Amino acid sequence: MIFPLNWLRRESDFVRHNFDSVFLAEWAHVIAHLALFAGLVILVLYALRLPQNVKTALLVAAILLVVALLQEMLQLQVKGRAFGGPEWFDLGVDLVGGMIGWWIYGRLHRQRWAALIKG
Repeated sequence: MIFPLNWLRRESDFVRHNFDSVFLAEWAHVIAHLALFAGLVILVLYALRLPQNVKTALLVAAILLVVALLQEMLQLQVKGRAFGGPEWFDLGVDLVGGMIGWWIYGRLHRQRWAALIKG
């Protein structure tokens, strides 16, 4: 998703300046991780039509953790360094993002069922 932007960022001073002013800030990095992993959890729950229970929570947490670790390992290959504090921070943010996705999914489902019962 970011590869085309990174190419454009390298090629254009205008894009680099504007991209860096927004996306290199730590708050933007955190929000991006939260949104991506909340979205991942919502998509997994919808795609697999899973109920919200403990078994599903463990399955979703395992999927989330595998994806998050793969993403961090890929980034470390590009950066050429070992796993450290920033990666642990990202994994924590990813897990919080997953919890937010779990909550959103639950809210959407409760609203849908409430509308069907009333309807």
